[in-house]
Amino acid sequence: MWSIIPTLAIFIAQAQPGPPPQWCFERDQDAQLCEATEADCKKLLDINTEIARSPCKRAERPAPSSPQQQTEPEPKA
Repeated sequence: MWSIIPTLAIFIAQAQPGPPPQWCFERDQDAQLCEATEADCKKLLDINTEIARSPCKRAERPAPSSPQQQTEPEPKA
């Protein structure tokens, strides 16, 4: 019975939804300005028309990196 609890916890953790997408537009210097909703993005875009380089687009937030994704050290010569 106790061995089922860690497995159940893993399944529950994986079922959690990720962060919601953001709405962003490109601006100068290869940067983005983002808001939580499309309406908020359009308001921000209207305020910053002189620096905007694209319309508001839906952008997924990047997934957080895990410690398991570390690269191996380079071998010494």
